[in-house]
Amino acid sequence: MPCISRAQFDSISNYDFWTDLSDVEFLNDSVGFVVGSVGFTARAVILKTMDGGQNWDTVFGPSKKGSFKDISFATDSIGFVCGPVEVALPEPVGIYRTFDQGNTWDYCGDSITMGTAFEVVEFNSNGIGIASKLGGATKTFISYDWGNDWTEITNTGGPPVFSNVLRYDVSEKVNDTTFLMGVNSYFVTGNPETLQWTTSLLPFDYIRGIDAFGINSVIAAGYMNASPWNYGIAAVSNNGGVNWDFHNFEVDSLFRINAVEAVDSNNIFICGQLNYVMKSIDGGQTWLRIPRTNNWPELPNFSAMSCPSDSICYAVGPSGLIFKLSNGQDYVSSVSGLTLEVDFKLYPNPVSDLIHIELDNSSEIFYNISVSDIRGRVILHDMFSSSSKTINTSEWAKGVYNIVIYSEQGVGYKKIVKL
Repeated sequence: MPCISRAQFDSISNYDFWTDLSDVEFLNDSVGFVVGSVGFTARAVILKTMDGGQNWDTVFGPSKKGSFKDISFATDSIGFVCGPVEVALPEPVGIYRTFDQGNTWDYCGDSITMGTAFEVVEFNSNGIGIASKLGGATKTFISYDWGNDWTEITNTGGPPVFSNVLRYDVSEKVNDTTFLMGVNSYFVTGNPETLQWTTSLLPFDYIRGIDAFGINSVIAAGYMNASPWNYGIAAVSNNGGVNWDFHNFEVDSLFRINAVEAVDSNNIFICGQLNYVMKSIDGGQTWLRIPRTNNWPELPNFSAMSCPSDSICYAVGPSGLIFKLSNGQDYVSSVSGLTLEVDFKLYPNPVSDLIHIELDNSSEIFYNISVSDIRGRVILHDMFSSSSKTINTSEWAKGVYNIVIYSEQGVGYKKIVKL
């Protein structure tokens, strides 16, 4: 997979085996939060920075047993966290809120007796929010008053998205009237004010991240359980989830995507298993890997990320892991020319057996070539350093294929037809 070395994620925290960080949220380049648990007995904690991650203050905990799993802010001042914290009366749902940009937090789950904590929470700027309970059977609740009172959503009019689901659940707000959710393989969009929800089934085993960019553009990311390895999938829709373009990361077979962050319609980050962080600067059509520094004693699994801009991004995970990309603009500068394209020719097209590729640039640099079918499944990934390459397509199935050629200088795209 192409890798741009001038940009990298640097560790900004100390290794701590007993610290497990589950989520991160930055309000701007300076103010941000991470949540999770600390200590051998797992105590819930919220950390806050005011200087872009150089220093962190504990603003909640670690007095309560458990762990926070999710944090989100509806405005610059009002935010929510939730997780399996003190899963016993009088605080059975582990949901807390702040009205002063995270300096103080109060419990707001008095109206619910659930037995298992919320693990996903999202509010809009009008005080309407949804939160989901996982474990045993997923349940989703709605509040219309900043979390003072909660009501279970039971009438979804579709597949059993909010009940009898045993797996992961993610949520994201697009605007003040539209929320996105992912449960197992279901992508859900709806209006919490009218309780009108629509669902669609995506070719994922587990959707682990959803984000929105633009009016109707959405990206969902997750992974497939496959033998012998899991592999990641990212899907982009530009019409509100009606149609999707898929990118299959099977060629990076160990890469299980855990989170996605769309900064704008072009710049999108994903992160996941074995410290992978990848970035797209063309709305999810192509992806380049960003390396991390080697100053961590083990291979971390990034579990969440937050990117206040296309040049600054944070990722968190187990063992107290907090990594920061602060030179992302160097990355953009070094690869923004990718959309200016690597010019190459290929023939014959359509092709029945051998296809020949010739590059106009004869300089001795390394090129990466990736070939995928119309479903996004990568069938070839190779590297070469000459100005030409020949590929044998005789065993390929008939159909249309996308060919992408990358280098440190750019990227080029073409389609071929296999007869």
